[in-house]
Formats: sequence, structure tokens, C-alpha cells
Amino acid sequence: MNATMAILARELVARRDLLLVAVAAAVIASAMPLMPGLQGYTSEDVRTVSSNGLAVALGWGLSILLGATILGRDLSENRLGFFFARPVSGLAVWWGRVLAVLILIWTVEAIVLLPSLYGGGIYVFASWHGAGWPAVLGYLAMPVLLLLLAHAVSVMVRARTAWLFLDLAGCIVAGVAGWLTVRPFLWMYAQTALWVVGGGLFAALVIALVVGGAAGLVVGRTELRRTHGALSVALWGTLGLGVTVVAVYSGWLRNIEPDEFGRVDVMSIAPTGGWVEIRGRAPGHFDVTRRCLVATTDDRWLSLTGGWRGYSREVVFSIDGSTAVWLGAGSVEGHRALWWADLESESPKASSTTMVFPADAVIDLSPDGRRVAVLEKHMLSVYEIGQEQLLTAARLPEDLRKATPFFHLPGSVRLYAWSGDSGGGAIQIAEVDAVTGGIERLGGIEGVPKESWTAFDARLRYMALTTRVGDFETPTRLLYDARSGELLRPLEGFSGFLDDGRILSRREAGGDLWLAVESLDGSERVDHNLGPDTDFWSGVEAMPGHLLILRSAEDAEREQGRRADLLDLEDGSWREVGRGLRRVHAGFQWRWASSRTALWYVNRPPANRLLTDTTGALVRWDPETGELVNIVGGRD
Repeated sequence: MNATMAILARELVARRDLLLVAVAAAVIASAMPLMPGLQGYTSEDVRTVSSNGLAVALGWGLSILLGATILGRDLSENRLGFFFARPVSGLAVWWGRVLAVLILIWTVEAIVLLPSLYGGGIYVFASWHGAGWPAVLGYLAMPVLLLLLAHAVSVMVRARTAWLFLDLAGCIVAGVAGWLTVRPFLWMYAQTALWVVGGGLFAALVIALVVGGAAGLVVGRTELRRTHGALSVALWGTLGLGVTVVAVYSGWLRNIEPDEFGRVDVMSIAPTGGWVEIRGRAPGHFDVTRRCLVATTDDRWLSLTGGWRGYSREVVFSIDGSTAVWLGAGSVEGHRALWWADLESESPKASSTTMVFPADAVIDLSPDGRRVAVLEKHMLSVYEIGQEQLLTAARLPEDLRKATPFFHLPGSVRLYAWSGDSGGGAIQIAEVDAVTGGIERLGGIEGVPKESWTAFDARLRYMALTTRVGDFETPTRLLYDARSGELLRPLEGFSGFLDDGRILSRREAGGDLWLAVESLDGSERVDHNLGPDTDFWSGVEAMPGHLLILRSAEDAEREQGRRADLLDLEDGSWREVGRGLRRVHAGFQWRWASSRTALWYVNRPPANRLLTDTTGALVRWDPETGELVNIVGGRD
């Protein structure tokens, strides 16, 4: 220890001139507000930016310069014999010089940062607080890494031995392994886990450089070639062990199973309710989320590839719930491979295909899940999923290119295309044969404002069109034939379709929300009072002719979830389902394409019985027993 401190003191005295450089840089930073062209900024901001920039530049530059010369030059010029002629160990020489240089670099940075404290210290401390760990990394950690890295590279380059082949191979392998370790957290947007894993890799590299540098000097002493050999073996052996440990920990962070989930986010639900797409986290795994498909009636599940893009239909289910497709990992602007899963299998698994599509392509499945339709720009293509075979590719006319596709029959894709401008336009209706690619025009609707949305019943026979001309105008709602575009009748209101085709509408009167159930022709109508505080959506059909309504009477109850009641649409009777529940499904499927929104009431009652409770668990209401059955989640 005495030898180390003596060498440290000697190096500090020998390199004390660096402090004069720091003082000069601090004076320059203090004078920066006097420079022309900066009058639009406050003096404190100019000093803060200048001193921070100069501190980083000097700290990093000195780390590289001193790291490359602190020991490597003395070794190549045989000038270390002065130390080893005395009873001084290689470790004392190593630590004495390295610690001295680090103390000098950190002192230089501190001196250069002083002007930012003059008259405006709150600025630099506020910026440090906002930056957090990046500031610590830039001022303290990066100089250490650059110093040690510059020393290792200096020894390798000066020695020019066959160990360079090991250095090259080790650099490539470590770089690839490190990227593969952190990349999954980028797709997950798991920033905390990314910092932890990245910090682990950073620490492993620094420790390996310390061990390698110290081992090289202890073993090689004054001989450069031996120093290089010992440094390379110790460096890459230690780094390999460190990267392996971090990679194993990274794998543990990502390897979360559904039975470990706490709160879950429901992304989409199969129309039959048999499968659900969820994202969940587990205690102790930071902000790592895992995206899965989970069966709602048994313990089957499979992990989904790719990152969540934020669109409304990440996973596309077939109407019969037998198949699911989604796009794999990739950039938002790039292309992605199509993945699929047979959900009727006893052990379903995710399978990649050779079919690659743009990330913004609109994808839909045939009702039986055997075919997939892909709409990209002006082309509609249909493939057989199992055989990965292209059946047809139809080039769409100009007025059908901004379309929302509905693969409602195994052999036909229905298109609802918008053509017009911001002032209004028309909806063109057509069908594309899934085998021949022939286009049959069915009809259209003229005079449709751009600010409008459509809703379809489960069998794609009727369409409700809602338009709003101005922000404060009462919306206009009309019922059309979904095939021909023929106007059937105006609607007083519209809230959704029932499975049998009847229409739901809601209105407010006397402070209460009222729900009306109408026949398609409007000849029959029944009104139900839902009470003063009911969920925005009037309800979902959890049983034929029965709506699951969420409502609450007190603010405290709303914070903990609402009370779920079942409304009989025939006699108006109520039945309590449970309390502290939240809706995870609106009762329809979102369809979004060409900047227009469409709702398809294709979901069956079992899909509408899924809720989340106060623990964040996904539960299913069983109409036979009246109980809430836990599916996944809810762990602390």
C-alpha cells in the first residue's frame, strides 16, 4: 500500500501541469457569454453548456491520451525498470499510475465545471438531476473505461504479437454477444432493464480491462510481449465470464411465464373468447414485459415474437378462433416476417413463415383461419398459410386503394374504400375473389363526410354510419345495407349490434343513461334505465339477450373498479356479477385502415365475459356458476 501511494503521489506531481489546462478551460467557459451571437441566451445557460461540453471533451480526451501512454510507451521504451529495480510489485505500479491519472482527470472535470456553478448553480444541478445516470456515466464512468481501453489497445498495438488474433476474435464475439443480450430490451421498450443489463455489460468490460491490465504488468513486468500475452488471456477470459453471467441474468429477466404475471394488459381477444393476447410483468423483473397468447379455458399459452407497435390489432384472429397471425420483430419502417399459430393444437407453437410484409400492411384472416389477406398500398394478396402459397394478387383501382378489408367468407374479401378529400367523398363497396382475384363492385354510399366511422353486424349484412360535421353538431346516424350501400333508415342513436342483429342505442335523460333495444326495421323498441353512473359503453352481450353493464355509485368504488351487473333485455331484470371489476373488451373488433375507423361486432358472448379485478388479474365470468374464474395474473 505504501508503494502504491508513493507512486500515486509521484505521478500526481509529474502531471500537475494538467491542472493549468483545466483552469484555462474554465476561464474560456466563463468568458463564453461575451462571445458575439449569443445575446439571445442567458449567461448562466451559456456557461453551463460551455463548461459541461469542455469538461466532457477534456475528460474523455485526456483519458484516451493518458491511457495510451501511461504504461504502454514506457513498456515499449523499456523505462519501467526503474520501478522493478526496487522492491515494488507490478500491482503497486499499476494501481499507483491508474489511480493517479483518474484523480487528475476527475479533478480537471471538476475545475472546468466550476463556471457553471457561478451565478447559476441550479442550472447544472437541475440538468444533472434530469439526466440522471447518463451524467454519472459521462463524467465518472466513461473516463475510466476510455483510460483502461486505451491502455489495452496501446499494449496490443505496440507488442504486435500473435495474440492480436485472440484480441480480434474476442472483440467480435464479445460485441455480438453484448448486442444480442441488450437487443430484446430495446424491442420491449424496457428502459430500466436495459440500463441494468447495459450497466452489467459495462461493469464486466471495466473489470476485465482492470484484471487484464494488472495481470499483464504483474506477469510481463518490463517485457512488452509477455505483457501482451498475459493481458489478452486475462482480459478475454474475464470478459467472457462476465458477459456470460450478464447474458444468463438477461435471459432470466426475459423468461417470464404467465403464472408469474402481476397486473396484465389485454391487447386483443379472439372472437370466440378462447384465446387472449396479453402483456404482463413479474415481480423482480423491472419493467420487462412478456407478450403472450393465453387460452382462457385451460393452461395452454405461447410466447409472441416481435415488439408491440402500439397499433390496435397486433394479433389477428380468425372468426372461429382457430388461428392467429402477427408480424415478427423489425423496425416500424421495415419489413417483417409473418408468424402464425394453430390455436386448436394441444401444444400450440409460434411458427415463422417465409412471407414478409411491410410493418404497416393491413392483415386479415379468413373465417376458418386457412387463408390470409394482405393489403399493402394498391395491392391485395391472398395466401394459403399452411402451404405459404400465393393464391391471388389483385391490383386495386384508384378508388379502391384506401380500403378496409373484411375477409368475411373463405373465398371472398369485402372492401370498404374511401374516395374523396377533406370536404367529403364516398364509400365504395366491392368484393375480391380470393382465388381468381376478380373484383366485383357491389355498390357505394355518396356524400359521406370525412369525419365519420362505420360499424358492422357480425354477418356483415348491415352497416351503421355515424358522421359529425362540426365539433358541436349532433352526429347523424344512418343504417345501410352493408352489401349494396342502400339506405335503410335513419337511427335515433347507435351504440352497437346484438348477435341477433338488433340495434342498441343510448341517450341521457333526467341525469340517467337510457338504453334502447330496437329491431332492424325500427318497429319494436324497448327502453332500459341504466342509472346515473354507468360505463361509457352501454354494455357487451355476455349471454344471448343479456348485457354485461359496468357501473358505480361512488367515486371510491370507481377507483377500485366498477360493479358488474347483467341486464336481461327482455324483462329488464338485473343480476349482480361482481364488484371491483374493469372491462377489457368493448364488444367489437377495431378495424383501422386508410385513416378510417370501422367496428365489427364479430365477437361472441364468451369473449365479452372477460374482465380484470382489483389485483390486475384477468378473470372470466362463468354464467353457469356465477363465479369469476382466474385466468392469468394477480400475483404480488
